[in-house]
Amino acid sequence: SLNLLARALPADCRVFVFETEHHASLLPWRDAQVTYLNAPRTPEQAVATLERALADRDPHGPALVCVTGASNVTGELWPVR
Repeated sequence: SLNLLARALPADCRVFVFETEHHASLLPWRDAQVTYLNAPRTPEQAVATLERALADRDPHGPALVCVTGASNVTGELWPVR
């Protein structure tokens, strides 16, 4: 589904992905305007990092944030709600 979404995005869409995302969450964006964000240690740090990144982008351009709520690699569960 991420591959389909990646192909449907407008060319000017910026995609924000944490560098610790699963490989399957990184590959679909290779043709997009990707910003890799530093790995957060806490949910609060993740939100702060995203807020800064989104504030620095073109406010009129589309953006997408790709984040895993539960990792089968690390076992982490993030409160994405």
